Amino acid sequence: MVSLLLSYHQAMPICAHDRLIDLSELVEVRRNSAVRISWPVIFMKAYSLVGAANPILRRWHQDFPWKHQGESPDVVPMVAVTRRYRDDDWLFFGRFDKADQRALDELQTRLDQYQTHPVEIAFRTQRRFSMYPRFVRRLVFWGKMNLSGNRRLKRLGTFGLTTISGAGATIQMPPTPNTSAITYGPMDENEQSLVTIAYDHRLMDGMTVARLLQELDDTLHGPVLQELRELAGS
Repeated sequence: MVSLLLSYHQAMPICAHDRLIDLSELVEVRRNSAVRISWPVIFMKAYSLVGAANPILRRWHQDFPWKHQGESPDVVPMVAVTRRYRDDDWLFFGRFDKADQRALDELQTRLDQYQTHPVEIAFRTQRRFSMYPRFVRRLVFWGKMNLSGNRRLKRLGTFGLTTISGAGATIQMPPTPNTSAITYGPMDENEQSLVTIAYDHRLMDGMTVARLLQELDDTLHGPVLQELRELAGS
C-alpha cells in the first residue's frame, strides 16, 4: 500500500518549504495543563483551520478524463501512524473528518484510538486492501483517485501529516499523493521547530506556501493557543 502511494507521489512535481516557528507559548500552556493534547493534534488542527480558509489546500490536480482540478468542501487530514503488527512495523493512515470543526480533545481521542486499538479494528479497510494482489490494488486505487471525488476524499483526505520529531529527526520532504503534506521537526533549545509544507507545484508556488506557513504560525498562536488555554482552565 505504501509503495502504491509512493508511486503517485513520485509522479507529482513536489516542492517543499520551511518556516521556523516559535512554540514556547504553546509549550508553556501544555506544561501547566492536566489535559494532554499531543503535538500532532495541535498541528493537525492548525493546518485544518488554514485549509478551511484557503480552498487551494482542498484542491487536487487530476488528469482523467482531462486535466482539471477537483475541490473538496471539507478538510480531511490523513495522519501517518506506525503500529507494531505481526512482529513488524506497519504504516497506516488515520482519517479525521472535518478536523477544522472538531475540538482538540476530540481529535486527541480519535488519534489515541488509532494508536492503541487493535489493528484489525482501527485499520480494518487498509489492512484488507494491502492483502489484495498488486494489480487489484492498483486498479481499485486508480478508480478512487480518478473516478469519484468522494472516494478520493475517503481514501486520501485533503492533506497528510507525518512526523518523526519524537525520535529527534526531521523529514525533509514528506512523501504524499495529496496536494500538500505537513511535517515538523524536534524543538531546539529556544523551543522553536522547523515546520515544512510539501506541495504539488502544479497548484501552488513558493510565495503561496510562504503565506500559508505564516497563516499556520498565526493560527497556532491564535485560535489553537486559545483553545489549549480553555482546555487547561477547565
